[in-house]
Parts: sequence; structure tokens; C-alpha cells
Amino acid sequence: MHLIPSKISSKNRKFWVISLLAFVVVANIILSMTLGLTIDEAHYSLYGQHLDWSYYDHPPMVGWIQAFMGQFGSSGPWSELGVRLPSWIFLFLNLGSIYCLTQRFFIKNTEIEAVFLYLGAPLFCALGIFFIPKVPSLFFSCWVAYFLCLSQERKGLTPWIGLGFALGFAALSEYTAVLLALGIALYLILKSPRSFLSPGPYIAAILTLLLISPVLIWNYQHDWISILYQLHHGYGHSDWNWGKFLTGLLIQIPSYGPALVVLGVLGSLKILKSWRDPSSHILVYLAWPTLLIFAYSGGTQSLHPHWTALGWMLLIPLASRYLMEYGSLIWVKRLFYASLLWIGFVYLVLGVGIASLTGLIPPFMLHHKNVLRAAENIRPIALEAVKLRSELKTPHPMIFVNSHALASRFAWYADSPVQITPLNKVSQRDFWFGTPNEESNGILVAPEGTAQPKATSTEAGEFAECRPLKNLELKARNRVIDRYYFYHCWHYNTGRSL
Repeated sequence: MHLIPSKISSKNRKFWVISLLAFVVVANIILSMTLGLTIDEAHYSLYGQHLDWSYYDHPPMVGWIQAFMGQFGSSGPWSELGVRLPSWIFLFLNLGSIYCLTQRFFIKNTEIEAVFLYLGAPLFCALGIFFIPKVPSLFFSCWVAYFLCLSQERKGLTPWIGLGFALGFAALSEYTAVLLALGIALYLILKSPRSFLSPGPYIAAILTLLLISPVLIWNYQHDWISILYQLHHGYGHSDWNWGKFLTGLLIQIPSYGPALVVLGVLGSLKILKSWRDPSSHILVYLAWPTLLIFAYSGGTQSLHPHWTALGWMLLIPLASRYLMEYGSLIWVKRLFYASLLWIGFVYLVLGVGIASLTGLIPPFMLHHKNVLRAAENIRPIALEAVKLRSELKTPHPMIFVNSHALASRFAWYADSPVQITPLNKVSQRDFWFGTPNEESNGILVAPEGTAQPKATSTEAGEFAECRPLKNLELKARNRVIDRYYFYHCWHYNTGRSL
């Protein structure tokens, strides 16, 4: 039974899907035009300005796409839209991929429910605004599942070649593609061992390795620093905590909607027990390594909701199949409609917040500074730092910030190298802009509430001398939401003996 009521014609059911999609697209465009760039958006947009074979914290796909889109982008106040344009495009590509993937596995008109489940997940909708490596990774991962299914249904090498390309591009997007490779290996070993008697799997593996060779070469040239960083990032914490683990699991429900989370799990169990087609097991083998491994790592650190996006996206066809078979049950209906109400509520809250910020309604949501800072645009602060630097008479002045969270946004809005103090960890910006040293001088920007530099210091990780220049306020609806202090500093003490 279809939850987009079965008595309604297929044409009308598609109308409801298109209506929801139009709502999401319009809401995302409004949000894109209102919000300043997030930390991650600014960081990955800099990838496109510093093309390389790979990067410290991610493979290169997001940078390559940003560089390509930059050829058609705009500048000035509307440049944020150029950065976000790829996400809008991939929103439609991912929806099309889910539609095709669901149709490939389950022919019985479950595609509409699949699209609803995708649009009913707040995190997937957010990825239609903010362009991060996860966005292209989801697209290519869908086609990994598609071509793996095709390889089990058709003879010949064409599906395997498609699989090699899809997996290679997924790996060029995110390192989590290694979990896809693990899922493929488990499926072929346990469900389709005869596949190894054909050249197909080996051709797919060779193609994948050729495509990811830029990442491997870059890592080899940099002592495998990126791969080691990812391993430490996911499993570099020793203490396992049940509280963190359960919190990580519970946060999945509001992030992806109750229907997708609950029915995705039930659909996985159902397909392993009852649904006979072995090729449909592919989705379980590809999705669950990601979900289980990141769920376990959530016991040692905070589990970011987008880390599990790959797993939940690949479970959408199974969840939609479960909806089709058990949609007449009251609890399933309520779960489905709860997801639609939840995504509507999320956008309602965001809409009210934006209306408050822009003055369309009274600012009753703006009583807490953190609400305002979420929409903060630091362009005027970055441009003021550039102006002050141009007035210095010292040789080769730089712009410095005292926070990793500020560095990429400053570098993007200022269109200028930005260095970070103190030097407490390695970042991609160190490869691009270098690090401060004993000869360094320039403008240091420090937000209110962070450590301000001393007038004189001999301690490691601080400038020998700093002179205050001015401070600048950021306001929203005539309320100060942040204040930034500007200093002229010189002679950074790295702590290394000369």
C-alpha cells in the first residue's frame, strides 16, 4: 500500500513529490542567499583555488568541482551562491540516483516513496545547500550499488567497468569509499563467489586503483599524512563511552527522519529473512559497514550526523519497499507522516529565524547570540583586516587569526593567505599559506571571548609584540552579535631554538 495514498493516481502522486521538492528547493535558495559561508564551505571552496592531486583532510573531488564551477561563478556579495551551486545540482542528481537505484532493485513503483524519504531527511536537504565532500560521494555511491546489482544480473564486462568508475570517483570524493569496497568484497565472497571466476571484479579493482592514483601518489609524497589523519580522526581516541555511543545513535533519528531510520533497519532485516532475490542484499552489504563502524566510533568521540549519510542513503530503497508492503499498518503510516511533519517543522524554524534576521517579523528568536552567530557573515571583518594590512609599512605583512574555525572563512572572504596562531595542530592551510615564524609580522584578528595577545611576550606560540589597532562590531537587527579586535603583531615565537 502506498502512503502517498494508493487511491491517488500515479500522476497525482508525482505531483505531491514535485511539490515537496519545489518547497525544499525554494527554501534552500532562500537559506543560501541569507547565510554566510560555513567553516566547511569556505574551507572546501579554497580547494578549488589551490588545485592539487589530493589534500590533507580529504581527497580532491570537491576541489576539482569547485575549480570547474569557479569558471562560471560570480564575485562580490553573490559569490556565496557560486560556492553553493554544486549542492543544488547534486540535490537533483542524488534524487535521480535514488529513483534509479530503487527502480533497479524493486520494480513495483516504490520510487516515489524513496524520493519522499530522501526529502524527508533534514540532513539530506542540508546537503542541498552546503557543498562538502559528502555530497558527490553520495551520488557516486548510489551508482556503485547500481552497477554491482547490474553485474549480478547481466553477463559481460560493461557493469564491472561501470562499477570500477563509480567506486573510483566515490573514493576521489571521500575516504569512506573504502567501506564500500569492504561491502563489495563481503557480498561477492558470501553471496556471489563465482564472480571471481570472471575477469570483471579484477577489471573493476584495477580501474578503481587507476582513478585513485592521484590520492595515493600525493599521500606517498607527504608520508601518508592524510590517511594517518583520517585513521586518527576516526579511531584516535582510547576511552569508549556508552553515553556517547547512545547519543550518536539517537541523533540519527532527527537527522534523517524517523521513517528512514526505523524502516531502513526493519527493511534490512526483512530483506535478509524473507526477500529471496540475492541481488537485493547488495544494499545491506554496502550500507551496514558504514553504519556499524561509525556507530562504534561514536563511543569514543562525538558522532557527526553526516558521517553515516552513505549508509542511510543506500537503505532508502529498502525502507521504501517496506513502506509499500506494510503501509496499511497504522504505526507505519504515523511514522511516515511524522517524518514529513518533522522536515516541515525544521524548515519552519529556519524560516522564522531568517525572517527575524531580515526584519520581516519581530526578532523574538534572536535573544541568544549563538542563534545570530549561526548566520554570521564575516566578510566586513575580513575586508577590514585586508585594509589594515595595506596600511602597514613593514615588509611582507600577513593576516593572522587565532582560531582554526575562522581561518578558511577569512582566507575566502579576504581572498588572501591567512595563517593560524597558535601552531597547535596541522591543517590544510599550512600547506597553502605556511606557518608564522620569527620574521612574521602583520594583522592579527581575535574575536571577543577568545585569548587576546599580550603587548609583549617571550612565550612559545605567541608574538613578541602586539599593538592594538581597533575593534569592529558585527550587528544583526541593531544588536551586537560579535566583536573583533585587530592588532599589529610581529616576531612570532615558534618555540624552536635557533
